[in-house]
Amino acid sequence: MSTSRPRRWLRRLLTVPLMILVVVGLYYVVGAAVARHVDDDPAFGADVVVPQGGSHTVAVLAALLEREVDRHGWVANDPAVFPSSLLTDMAAFQESIRASVEAVVKAFAIRTGTDPDLETALGALAVPGDRWAFDVGGSWSLQETSETYYREAVTALRRFNARMARGEVATLPDAALAATLVRQAGERLAAAATVGLAHVDARGGHWLDLTTAERLYATKGEVYAYWVVLQAVAVDVPSLGATDGWDAFEIAGQRAATFGPSWVMNGAAEGWLRATPLATQAAYLLDTRQALAPVIVALPAPEA
Repeated sequence: MSTSRPRRWLRRLLTVPLMILVVVGLYYVVGAAVARHVDDDPAFGADVVVPQGGSHTVAVLAALLEREVDRHGWVANDPAVFPSSLLTDMAAFQESIRASVEAVVKAFAIRTGTDPDLETALGALAVPGDRWAFDVGGSWSLQETSETYYREAVTALRRFNARMARGEVATLPDAALAATLVRQAGERLAAAATVGLAHVDARGGHWLDLTTAERLYATKGEVYAYWVVLQAVAVDVPSLGATDGWDAFEIAGQRAATFGPSWVMNGAAEGWLRATPLATQAAYLLDTRQALAPVIVALPAPEA
C-alpha cells in the first residue's frame, strides 16, 4: 500500500501536463483548421452591387477587401494566443490581396488626380497588416488595428464610387486605365514567376524551409486579386473583353489564380520524390503572361 500511493501520485503528476498538452494542441490544430479560409472563388465579383453609373471595378475592389477583413477575418495580426496565428499561408494570401488592391487604387488616383476619397483609401491601405490592438514592441498602448484602417479604405472606395455615380468625378475605368492595369498585371505575373523560380533554385529540396508555402500563397493572393480586378475592368470597358487573346487569358488566368495544392512541399527542381509546386505555379504564371501578350498589344499605348 505504501508503495502504490507514490505511484498513483506520480501517474497523476504526469497525466495532468499531458492532458494540458493535448487540449492545447487540439485548440490550435482544430482552431486553425476552422479559421483557415483561402478564398480563390474565380466568380467573385459577378454579383457585387454597383451603383447606377458607378464602376464595377471599384465596387469589386471594396468588396474583395471587405470579404477578407470581415467575412473571413484578417489573420496577419492575430497574436500567438489565437489558433489563426499559425495560418501564415492565409496571412500571406490576404496581405497580397491588400497590396494588389492598393496598387490598383494608385492607378485610379493617377488617372483622376488628387481625389480625397482615393487619398483616404491609399493612406489606410498603406498601414501594415500586422498592426494589432496593442503595440507589443513599444508601450503596449491601445491602437487602431489593421482591420480598422482597411474598413476605412472600403468606406472611402464606396464613397468614391457613389460620387462617380452622381457624375461628380470622371467615369473610370476607361480604355487607358484598362491598358495600365493589364500591363501592370502582366509585369506582376512575370515578376512573381521569377521570384518563385529563384526560390526553387536557392532553397528547393530543403526540408526545413518553412517559407515555401508563404511564397506560394503570397503569389496566389496577388494573381487572384488581379484576376478578379481584370474581370471587373472588362465589365466597365467592354472593348477589353473583345480583344484578341482575352479568351485564352481567362482560361490561363483562372488556372493560375485557383492553383493551390493541399500540401505545399519544398521539392527541388530536379527532384523526383517530392513535388515542386512553386515551379508549377511559375509555369502557370508564365502561361498567363503569354496569353496576355496579344491583349497588351491590342490596347492603347501608355500616355507619355
